[in-house]
Amino acid sequence: MSAAPETQQGLTAEKLANVPEVRDARRAIERQLILLMQASGALLASPASADAMRTILELAQHFIDADAYAVWRKQRPPNEWALAASFGLSDNYQRTWENSEVETSLPDEPIVIEDVARSPMAGPRAAVYEREGIRSMLMVPLRILGGVTGTLVFYYRSPHQFSEETVRIAAAVGKLVASALGTAELYNLESDLRAAAETAERRTQFLAQASEVLSSSLEYEATLAAVAKLAVPFFADWCTVDLVDADGNLQRAVVQHSDPKKLEFAREFRGSYPPRENDANVVALRTGRAMLMEEIPDALIAERAVDSKHLELIRSIGLNSIIIVPMMARGRTLGVLSFITAESGRHYTEADLKFAQELAGRAAIAVDNARLYRDVQDGAQRFRRAVVDAPMPIMIHADNGEVLSLSKAWTKISGYTHEDIPTIEAWTSRACRERASEFRKVIEQTHRLQEPAESWEDQIVAKDGEKRDWLFSTAPLGRLPDGRRLQISAAMDISEQKRMQAAAQYLAAIVESSSDAIVSKDLNGIVTSWNKGAERIFGYTAEEMIGQPISVLAAPDRIDEFPGILEQIKRGERVGTFETVRRTKGGRLIEVSLTVSPVRDERGRIIGASKIARDISQTKEAERELVRQADSLARSNAELQQFGHIASHDLQEPLRNVTTFAQLLMKHYKDSLDSRGQNFVNVIVTGAKHMTDLVNDMLGYSRLTSAEPRKLAAVDLNEAVESAMSNLQTAILDSAAVIHVGRLPTVDWDKVQLVQVFQNLISNAIKYRAGHAPDIKIGAEQQDGQWIISVQDNGIGIPSEYHDQIFRVFNRLHGREYPGTGIGLAICKKIVEEHHGRIWVESAGSGTGSTFRFCFRDHE
Repeated sequence: MSAAPETQQGLTAEKLANVPEVRDARRAIERQLILLMQASGALLASPASADAMRTILELAQHFIDADAYAVWRKQRPPNEWALAASFGLSDNYQRTWENSEVETSLPDEPIVIEDVARSPMAGPRAAVYEREGIRSMLMVPLRILGGVTGTLVFYYRSPHQFSEETVRIAAAVGKLVASALGTAELYNLESDLRAAAETAERRTQFLAQASEVLSSSLEYEATLAAVAKLAVPFFADWCTVDLVDADGNLQRAVVQHSDPKKLEFAREFRGSYPPRENDANVVALRTGRAMLMEEIPDALIAERAVDSKHLELIRSIGLNSIIIVPMMARGRTLGVLSFITAESGRHYTEADLKFAQELAGRAAIAVDNARLYRDVQDGAQRFRRAVVDAPMPIMIHADNGEVLSLSKAWTKISGYTHEDIPTIEAWTSRACRERASEFRKVIEQTHRLQEPAESWEDQIVAKDGEKRDWLFSTAPLGRLPDGRRLQISAAMDISEQKRMQAAAQYLAAIVESSSDAIVSKDLNGIVTSWNKGAERIFGYTAEEMIGQPISVLAAPDRIDEFPGILEQIKRGERVGTFETVRRTKGGRLIEVSLTVSPVRDERGRIIGASKIARDISQTKEAERELVRQADSLARSNAELQQFGHIASHDLQEPLRNVTTFAQLLMKHYKDSLDSRGQNFVNVIVTGAKHMTDLVNDMLGYSRLTSAEPRKLAAVDLNEAVESAMSNLQTAILDSAAVIHVGRLPTVDWDKVQLVQVFQNLISNAIKYRAGHAPDIKIGAEQQDGQWIISVQDNGIGIPSEYHDQIFRVFNRLHGREYPGTGIGLAICKKIVEEHHGRIWVESAGSGTGSTFRFCFRDHE
C-alpha cells in the first residue's frame, strides 16, 4: 500500500512534464520570458521611443506571425491619429489613416477581428482594409502614463485565428511598446525641461545683460544698437528696431546682422522699398499686437512683394521665421522690435515670442525713460531760456533772498544786472526805495503760504533814475535740491500803458469838449458814442442817439450816401473829407464837412467807424458872399480898367495939345517973351510931360491887376536884360553908366513883364546916382531851390526905414530932386508877386548904394 502513493506521485511529476498541453504552455511562457527579457534589454539600452519600439516589434515578429503592424497614437488636440511606427503597410494606407479623426473611444482590452470583411467594427473603413488586403487584425490598447492614448495593431493578409497565447503575447508586446513610449516621453520631457531650464537661464542672463546695457546710457540709440548686437546671433539672424518719430511714422533706428555686407544690403533695401501701410511692422505699430510666424510660406512672400525685383531680394534673404513685437511703455507704443531667422534655419515658438515681448518691454521702458529724462532736461533748459529770453521782466529767487536768475528784459527795462541786484534786499533797496519793506513782505508771505500773491502795481526807480510803472506778480516754483524754496516773480512794464491811459483820458476830454461832432458807430450804422459837439450841432442828446441808426440825420436827398460809406469802411478804406447836408433834430438842414475813418480792435479787425462832422453853414455862406463880392470886384475892375483906358485917352489928348501949343509959343514968340515968360512956358512943357508919364504908368499898373492870364514861357534872363538895356540906351549913354551882367538862368515868366522889371530897376539905378557915373552889377545865385536875382548900384542909397515904403504907389523919397512918378517900384513888386516871388532892397543908408533883389523858383 505504501508503494502506491510514491508511484502515483512519481508518475504525476513525470507525466506533467510530458503532457503536451503542459509542455506547450511551458514553451509559451518561456517564449514570453525571452521576449520580455530581450525587450527589457532594448528598453534599457535605448531611451529613444523609435529605437526601442523598432527592437520590440522586431522581437515580436518571432512570436506573432503578422504580415504588418503599426503603432498609432491619439493626438490631443486635435483628436486625430498619428503614426508612431509601422511595418509592412503601404504609404497610401498610412496616409489614409494618419491625421484622420479618432471616431470612437479607445478600448481597454485587446480586440480580435478574424474576418475584417464581416466584422461590424470595420465600418466605413472596410474598403480601405480591402484595398490593403487585410483579412484579420489584432488590436492591443496602449496605456501610456496612466491612460489609453494609442493602439498597437497587427495586420494579416490571410484569414487568421488567434490563440489565447497569441493574444497574451500581443498584449505583453503592447505593454512593452506603451512602456517604451512612456519612457521615451518621460525622457523627452526631462530633456525638454532641462533644455528649457538652460534656455531660460541663458535668456535670463541675456535679459540681465540687455537691461544693464539699456540702463548704462541715456543715448538710447546707441544702447538699442548694443542690445541688437547681443541678440544676433543669440536669438536671431536679423534684428531691427524701428522707432516712431514726431509725425507718427516709423523710422529705422537699428539694423543688425553678423555679416557687414548684409547690413549694407539691408540699408539699400530699405532705401529702395520704404515701409507701407500693410507691412507687418506698421500693422503691429497700429494695432499694438505682436506677430509670430513660425514659418514664412513663399506664397505670402510673393503676395507681399511690390515687384519682381522686390520678390527676388526678399527670397535672397532666405526667411524662415519672424517675430514682430510692439515696444510699449506707459500705455504708448514707441516703436517695433523685429527678429528674423534665415540661415540658421531656426523656427520661433510661442516661448520665443514671450521672450521677445519681455525684451521689447525692457527696451521700451529704457527708451521712454531716456526720452522722459531728455524731456525733463530739455524742459528745464527751455524754462531757463524762456526766463532769460522772456519779453517781460522775470526774476527767479530763493527763500533766503538770493536772486538766481534775471531775464534780459528785466535788465533792459530797469537797467539793473544780476551783479547789481544779487539779492531781493538789493533790488528792493535800489528800485523800490520807500516801498522796499512792503515789497519784501509780499515775497516773504508767498514763501510762507506757498500760494501765488495777487498782482499789484508799483513804481520802480530804474538804474538811470527814471521812474517806471510795473505790474508785479509772484508765485512759488518748487524746491532746489538743497531744500531751498524757489519763487518766480514776473512784471509787466505798464509805463506806456499808463501814459496811453492818460492820453486816452485827455483825448476823451478833447472829444467831449470839442465843438465838432465826434460820433462812432458800428458796422450796421448804429450810433455807439455821441459827444457834446454832436449835441450842439444836431440837437440830439447822447441818450437820444446812442443805439439809433446814424441815418436819422440824413437829409431827404442824401439818404443813399450812408450804405456806400459803410461799405467803404468795411473794406478798411478811409472816407476822405467831403461836404454834404444833414438834418438836425428840429428839421433844419445844415451844411457839414465830414471825415469818416474805420475803427479797429486790438487785433486789427474793423469793428465800426468814427465820424467827425463840422458845421460849415456859416463858412459856406461866407464863401458864397465872397464869390458874390469877387464877382462884384471883377465887374468893378473891368469898369475901372475901361475907365482907365478912356481916361488915359481923354487926358493924353489935352496934354498933347498943351505941350504942342507951348512948344509953338516958344518957337514963334520966344523973342517976345522975357526970361520969366520963357520959364513959365518951360514949366508948362515939363508939367505936361510929367503928367503924360504919370498917366502911362497908371495905365500900366492897372493892366497888372486885370484878370487876363500871363503869357508864361521859358525866358533867358540875359536876353531880358539886353532888351531892357536896349530900351534905356539913351539914358545909359547920357549918364556914362557901366552895366556888368553875370550869367543868368532861364525861368518861366511873362517876358514882357520881366523886361519891365529889369528896365525899371536899371532906370532907377541910373536916375538916382550920386554925381558920378553909375556902376551897375546884375547877377544871380541859387539858394534852396530858388533863384535870387540882384541889381546892385553905387547910387545915393536908401535909409532902412524906407525899405518897405518905396514899393508903395506914389511913394517917392526925392520928389523934386529926381524925376519920376513913384510907380516904378510898385510895378516891379506887383509883377514879382504875381509870379509868386518876392522883391526887397538892401542898403546901408545914404551914399552907400542899393541892391534890389527878387526871387522865384528854379526853372524845371
